[in-house]
Amino acid sequence: MSLSRNRAQFAWAGLLAVGAFAGAVFLARAYPAPAPRPAPGSGTADRDVEDRLAVVERRLDRERARLVSGSSALAAPAAQAADAARGDGQEDAEEAEEAAPRRTREEWARDVVDHYTSFHAREADDPAWSSRTEAEMATVLREAELEGSSLDSVDCQSTVCRLELSHAGQDSQAHFLQHIPQQPPFDTAGFYHRVDTPDGASRTVLYVARAGHELPAPPRL
Repeated sequence: MSLSRNRAQFAWAGLLAVGAFAGAVFLARAYPAPAPRPAPGSGTADRDVEDRLAVVERRLDRERARLVSGSSALAAPAAQAADAARGDGQEDAEEAEEAAPRRTREEWARDVVDHYTSFHAREADDPAWSSRTEAEMATVLREAELEGSSLDSVDCQSTVCRLELSHAGQDSQAHFLQHIPQQPPFDTAGFYHRVDTPDGASRTVLYVARAGHELPAPPRL
């Protein structure tokens, strides 16, 4: 819909620009040749000049009216096309939105998790950066002394790292999420989700972007 509207607006502006240019040329040609300068103090000559000016003014009025009428005739189809494009696009978008099945918040949450899991899995490895960053992340978490939380795995690719941690309980998990390190290499964009296993254990999965990169936007609800 947005593309159709932009195209319609571009066509409308083009018509206005062409009409204005043609009108300027035509009006320039509508001026008559300069009249001879009358002798000073001649009443007849003054009336003749006034008559000539009146004729010129009438011609200009007619040409202005013609140009306005012509521009309106050209603009009307473009305006109608623009309105039609906007209306059709809006109707199509509304119909598609109504036809799409509504997801529950739980379904959306699963889609978000799958989205980041797939993004990490598809990335190629940058061995030099990933091995160094994995070691740095493990060191930072160990030195943070986050009691009740332990790092189980860290896997970096080329622009994103995936970390999985286990917690002694929900209190330890909440404490970790409130105190995620804010120093390199954790001081970038990130996303986390909690995992409650059938045995009651609490786990957290984090995705951390490489410095200078961003995580992809999550799917909309």
